Amino acid sequence: MLISREEIVPLLATYGIKAHSVLHIGAHDCEELGFYNSLQIPSENVYWVDAIQEKVDAAKSRGVPNVFYGVMSDADGETVTFKRTNNDQSSSILELGTHAAHYPWITVSETRSCTTTTVDTFLQGKPKPNFWNLDIQGAELKALQGGVVALRAADVVYTEVNTESVYKGCALLGELDEFLAAQGFTRVALKVVEQGWGDAMYVRTAPPPSLIFDIGANVGNYALVQQGIVVSVEASPQTFSQLEGKTGAKKTIKRIQAAICNSESPTVEFYYCESAHMLSSLDKNWLTSPESRFGHYGPTVRPIQVNAMKLDTLITMFGMPDRVKVDVEGAEDVVISSLSQKVPVLCFEWAAEWYAVSLRVIDHLVGLGFTEFHVQDCDEYTYVPPCYEYTADQVKCVLAGKVAKQDWGMVWAR
Repeated sequence: MLISREEIVPLLATYGIKAHSVLHIGAHDCEELGFYNSLQIPSENVYWVDAIQEKVDAAKSRGVPNVFYGVMSDADGETVTFKRTNNDQSSSILELGTHAAHYPWITVSETRSCTTTTVDTFLQGKPKPNFWNLDIQGAELKALQGGVVALRAADVVYTEVNTESVYKGCALLGELDEFLAAQGFTRVALKVVEQGWGDAMYVRTAPPPSLIFDIGANVGNYALVQQGIVVSVEASPQTFSQLEGKTGAKKTIKRIQAAICNSESPTVEFYYCESAHMLSSLDKNWLTSPESRFGHYGPTVRPIQVNAMKLDTLITMFGMPDRVKVDVEGAEDVVISSLSQKVPVLCFEWAAEWYAVSLRVIDHLVGLGFTEFHVQDCDEYTYVPPCYEYTADQVKCVLAGKVAKQDWGMVWAR
C-alpha cells in the first residue's frame, strides 16, 4: 500500500469512519493483514479474494481465514484469459500495456482460462464490508461495477489506480473518480509513481444510490429510467432474454430470472403465454378467465416450471431496498405475501377487475406496518407520488369505485 497507515488513520478519523470489516480483492500473500489488525479489525472480518489458486491455498495453509479464489469482474460467468506473470504481482485479466516497457523483466509466464464472478454475487448472504481494498492490475473498475449493490455498505475504497494504460484497456484515474463519485465517494488521498500507476483512497461523503427491486421487470423499460441501482426480476424466459439484451450494458441493473412468490419449493408453476409472453403470469386466471381483460389468451397458455424466490430472500441477497415495485399481471398478492418485513416504500399494480387481489395486498401491507397510501391511475415509470393521502380503508374505497377491465394503475404504500 503506497498510502501509509499514518496517512490513512487520520483520514478515517476526519470523516468519522470506523472500519469494521474488509473486502480485499487481489490478496496475493495477504500482506495487509497486520495493517487491518492495527485498525482493530479482527482477522475473521477480512474477506480475501485472489485469482491465483496457489496463492489462495498458500494463505489457507498459513491459517489465514476467509481466503477465496475468484476472478472478479463486472459480469458473472464470462470466460476470460488470466495472464499470470513471473512475479505474480502483475498478473491480470488484462494484457500488459506500458507496463511491458517500464518493467521489461516482468513477463507473462502462463495463461489460464477462468470464469468471472461479481462482487455482488460473491458477497450474497455475507455481511457487507465497509472497507474495500482492490489491487487487481487495471481491472479495479470492472470489479467495482460488479459490486454496486454491496458498495452501498462501504465507507472506504482503497484501490490501485492508473494514470496511463499500464494494462491495455485499464480504467484511468478520472474514470474511477467519476464512477465512485456517482456512488457517493470522494477521493481524499493519491500517490502515483512515475511509471503511471499508484494508489488512491476514497471515502463516502454522500448517501449511496437508492436500491429498487423491480418485480415483474418485463423487458427493462422501468429499470432503465430509474436513478439508482435496480434489481430486475422476471420469470418469463423469453421476456428475461429480452431484458438481458436491453439492459445488459447498464452495470447498475442486476437481473434475476425467477418468480417471486411465497413458496418453499425451489420451483413453481408459471403460466407462459406463447402469443404474448410479456403477459405471462403466476395467475392462470389472468390469462384465461372471462373476468380478466386478458382472459382471451387462454388457448396459448402453457404451464412451465421456473425458479421460485421470496421477497425476503431478495432482501437477504441484496439488502433492504428503498423501494419495491410489483407488476406481475394479477399475481401481486402471491408476490407480496412473501414479504414479512416493512420496506420504506412499496408500489403494486392494481386492476379494477382484480379488486380482491388488491384487498389482500393492502391487508398484508397493513399487517407489516404500512399506514399511508396513494393511488396512481395508469402507469408512468418516473412517477413519484405527490403525497400519501389515504388510509388503508380509504384506498380500498377508491379502488372499489373503479371500472372493471378499464381502470388500472399503481397503489403506493409507505
